[in-house]
Amino acid sequence: MPLSLPRRDFLVAGGTALAGLATNSVHAAQQSADNLSDLVIWDSTPAGLVAAVAAARGGLSVTVITEDKHLGGLPTSGLGWTNAGQIPTIGGLTREFHRRGLQYYEEKYGADSQPALDSKAGFRFEPHVAERVYIDWLREAGVRVVTELLE
Repeated sequence: MPLSLPRRDFLVAGGTALAGLATNSVHAAQQSADNLSDLVIWDSTPAGLVAAVAAARGGLSVTVITEDKHLGGLPTSGLGWTNAGQIPTIGGLTREFHRRGLQYYEEKYGADSQPALDSKAGFRFEPHVAERVYIDWLREAGVRVVTELLE
């Protein structure tokens, strides 16, 4: 599950990670070398999350920092009918994302169920399904996620 920080700590952690330098603040002084990353991605758009997964799979330590409550941008905010165009041309991590969406429906309702069929091979999904795919993906890849839950 994503880590939640107060706004001040969030900004200090983000600034410290981006700069790669320790500051004089109490929060930064408490941080250990475990909190350093090879790559820091600001915000949690689909492109940023896919880049984080790819980089982590490539051996980098990655941190995603976002002010958003939910990871994933538009797909997790209600854009669940993707404009896929020529589906056979979609590959790589994008194809994996959609395959995982379909897998969610198949595991929960069955492969021949109406929700699985309605997902159109994973290219049509509910926001919570997209977020679940992103969270699982990031966890499996070992990506550290820092969020600020807005009050």
